[in-house]
Amino acid sequence: SVETGSFHEEQPLHPNNPYSATKAAGEHLTTAWCNTHGLPVVITRCSNNYGPYQGPDKFIPLTIGRCLRREPVLIHGTGQNVRDWIHVSDHVRGIERAVLNGNTGEVYNIGGGTASERTNLKIAEMICDIIDDERNQTTGRSRKLITLTGNRPGNDLRYSMNADKLQRQTGWKPLISLKDGLRETVRWYTNNPIYRERIN
Repeated sequence: SVETGSFHEEQPLHPNNPYSATKAAGEHLTTAWCNTHGLPVVITRCSNNYGPYQGPDKFIPLTIGRCLRREPVLIHGTGQNVRDWIHVSDHVRGIERAVLNGNTGEVYNIGGGTASERTNLKIAEMICDIIDDERNQTTGRSRKLITLTGNRPGNDLRYSMNADKLQRQTGWKPLISLKDGLRETVRWYTNNPIYRERIN
């Protein structure tokens, strides 16, 4: 977690919870195979993803579901934890560029950039406002559902990725704005029959 700025590829990994520790361990193991046995690998690190088909237990689809059901929209801690969000389509394009145009053994960050950084509270408010707008409800009605709850152990205050290296070496950049991507995502979960049942 960094309070200012964004993570660069050369910065050391400092996982704060078991989940992130397993990802760091997997990366070290992969790098060891590359260095010792010449395994042709490219490592990518991404910021928070969102978009269609994401599991209903994740923050954005969970928030959409609770809002549609008129249930409390739970936000951990003060809601001021900052995340850099990237649409899954932009992430997939980034992986493709890194694999096809990146250098073997190197690490590439894939993120939405500072333009897509928001607090968890702000993301919840944006989702609530989109749902109100889509359903022709009074703006701000759904925000009343937002409820602060206890913080999660090892919850990073800020998570942001600097993707300049990938952009510089391959020409990749995110194409979907957070505003447009969130609206598309709300519509997808609202209108997709299978996932509508899972979040409802």
